[in-house]
Amino acid sequence: MKKNRPLITVFAVTALGFAACDKANEEEPSRAPPEGTYTVGPRVESVCRGFEGRYFVSIQETNVASAEDGTIKLVDENGEVRVFASGMKEPRGLDFTGTELVVTDLDRIWAVDKDGNKRVVADSTRFPVTVSNLNDLSVEPGGKTLLVTETGPSSQMRPAGSTNTLLPVNSAEAQAMPQTARVFRVNVADGTVTTVLDASTDNRIFNGVFASKSGKILIADYFGGDLTEIANNQQRTFAVPRGVDGIGEDKSGNLYLGVFEEGRVYRTDSNGGNPTVVVDGLGFRGVADIFVDADNGLLLTPNLGAGTLIVQKLP
Repeated sequence: MKKNRPLITVFAVTALGFAACDKANEEEPSRAPPEGTYTVGPRVESVCRGFEGRYFVSIQETNVASAEDGTIKLVDENGEVRVFASGMKEPRGLDFTGTELVVTDLDRIWAVDKDGNKRVVADSTRFPVTVSNLNDLSVEPGGKTLLVTETGPSSQMRPAGSTNTLLPVNSAEAQAMPQTARVFRVNVADGTVTTVLDASTDNRIFNGVFASKSGKILIADYFGGDLTEIANNQQRTFAVPRGVDGIGEDKSGNLYLGVFEEGRVYRTDSNGGNPTVVVDGLGFRGVADIFVDADNGLLLTPNLGAGTLIVQKLP
């Protein structure tokens, strides 16, 4: 049984901010918009640096998958926003392989080329178990494979009638939740899927996943408030706030954790210690899948509730 762990204590609060994709194309110079807040669209989830150093966001639009009104939008260096690819259900985790954008869409993963044309990388038939809630995504070094989270039973993680409170970790209701959260590795070229982290009683709801340039993997247990690190064939877990949606890392190895439940972004050391709040005041649903553009010293935060993207310098 998972034990209750203390949340990170806030030591300092600095400038407001926003975010969400893990690796930018290092060969392309950044063409980021000026610092500020940009209206990008309803239920924005993720952001990454892609083609020609420009920034792209995933927009879920209405909460009706059958509408297939989800899009990927381009935010150019002048802050202008336009649709780049369309016809998706609920596009969420977004990243760049170096040649294609890749994005989760409930039960499938799309790849999108430089002209906005999309292809299916892997649909539900390619996974070893049933998937219906694919969420975050991170391209691994080299751009040939990606990591993706199957969130699990997120509709059961709150008390009856509540929309913004998580069940106690050790409650009977929490213990009764189905064990369906997993992490997969997907080959971008042929759609082959393997399991990286299987379902267990210690991982009820997966969300954020991050593949660092060094090969380290970080996986957020959204419900339990844990961050699992896999590196050099070793695995360890340390406590973080509940509700981590996005994960990033700067050039000094500091971690950035976007917490959806709190509307905050924390900066911590590589072990999750010495936390500092670097984005605050956005409220529940205010921080989705953040993106740390370490090469250009930028933090980008998508505000799902407001439909905006905040661009700011790393603190």
